[in-house]
Amino acid sequence: MLNHPYPISSNAINWKITLIIGLFISLFLLVFQPFGLSAFHGTNKYAFIAGYGLVTMIVLSIDSLLLKAYFKTKSGKPTWTVGKQIVMQVLILFTIGAGNYFYSAWHIHFYNPIIGFLVFQFFTTAVGLLPISIITILNENIRNKAFLKEARSMNESIPPLHQEDVAANPIRLTGENDKNPLILVVKDFLYAESSGNYLDVRFVKDGKVKSVLLRTTLTRAEGQLEQHSTIMKCHRAFLVNCENIVQVKGNAQGLRLQLNHTSDEIPVSRNYITDLRAKMNARQD
Repeated sequence: MLNHPYPISSNAINWKITLIIGLFISLFLLVFQPFGLSAFHGTNKYAFIAGYGLVTMIVLSIDSLLLKAYFKTKSGKPTWTVGKQIVMQVLILFTIGAGNYFYSAWHIHFYNPIIGFLVFQFFTTAVGLLPISIITILNENIRNKAFLKEARSMNESIPPLHQEDVAANPIRLTGENDKNPLILVVKDFLYAESSGNYLDVRFVKDGKVKSVLLRTTLTRAEGQLEQHSTIMKCHRAFLVNCENIVQVKGNAQGLRLQLNHTSDEIPVSRNYITDLRAKMNARQD
C-alpha cells in the first residue's frame, strides 16, 4: 500500500484550502479550548487563541511555495508514493507545530523550551497523523479505481495495429530556422516531448526507435501536425500518435500510454482524457 503511486498534483495547497484550514483551527480551539487553553487567562485571550489559525495559514502558505518549487521538476514522473505522501504530510505537521510553538513562546513563558517544543509537536502530530493517513490512503484507492476503470474502457477500444505503410501526406516537422525538416510517414511517429525551447521527437526508422531534437515549441509543432488527426496533445509536455497506442495503464497518478516499439510510457493529463477517449473510439470506425 505505501509503495503505491500517488498523484503529485494532490500536494497543491491553494489559498482556499489554507484559509479553510486556518479558520477551522481557530474555531475549533475557540470553542473547545483543548491542550490547556481553557486555563489561559491572559489579556486578549480569544484573539490569542484565534492566532493559532493565522499562524497555521502562514506556515501552510510557506510550505505551499516550497512544495511547488520541489515538485516543479517531478511533474509527470511516477516516483511519488503513498508512503512519501504521508511522510511529507508529517513534515508539514512538524512545521505547523514549530510555528505554533514559537507563536506561543511569544506570549507564554516556557520553563523548559525543549520540553515545550516537543509537547507542541506531539499534540500537532497526534491530532493530524491519523486523519492525514486515512485521507491519503482513501484518496489513492478512489483515484486508482477510477483510472483503472478508465484504462480498461479505453483498452477495449484499441484495434489491431495497422501495418501498411501509408506514404501519402507525410509528417513534416521543422525547427525555428525551418531548415533540415524531419519528414516521416505518419505511422512511424511515436511521440514528442517538450523540454524548454526544444522538442524531442521519437519515431521509428528501419525498425528502430530514433530521436531528433528540434529547436521549437510544442505549440508550433501542434500547428504543423494539426492535419494529422491521429496525433494529439495528451499532456502539457507531450504529443502522441494514437495509432501507436497498444495499451492504456491507470493508477492513482492518472493514465499512461504504452506505445508500439518502445517501453516509454506517456502521461495523460486529466484535461485530455475526453479527447483521448474520442480518438480511441475513432480508431474502431
